[in-house]
Amino acid sequence: MSIGRSATEWLSTRAIAEIDTGGFAQADIDELFDVPPADPVHVGLEFLRAARDGVQASHPGIVAMLVVPLPASDVLVLRAPDFTEFALAAWEYGPGLEAVGLYLLEQRMLAAHEPIEEHRCHVDASDVLGSGPSVYFGSWRTRF
Repeated sequence: MSIGRSATEWLSTRAIAEIDTGGFAQADIDELFDVPPADPVHVGLEFLRAARDGVQASHPGIVAMLVVPLPASDVLVLRAPDFTEFALAAWEYGPGLEAVGLYLLEQRMLAAHEPIEEHRCHVDASDVLGSGPSVYFGSWRTRF
């Protein structure tokens, strides 16, 4: 199935209803394809562009976000990894393993309070993604 068709199917079967109910829709990339993509960063970005374009008429201003999980760490990581190397690395899927997450959010959701401590820094991903997407590295932990 093509990426555009998969995005349209996700919108019509789940995402729009989730946005209307809670202000956002989320899916892990391995849930969206019969065979999870070997390059989830590229496929995820293309999928999100198609989904965002498909939902714009009914939900203008929707924000599309791709979340790429990093390996677990016991400390708050403050330096961004090399994005090119990370985005092109082999990806493993399976029970208990993190997957690339795709989000469509209403802008009001970006201002929602979350009880976390967060560090963000810009990542130059133009070598991998081209110009256009805004990419940042985020590291966070729950506040107690």
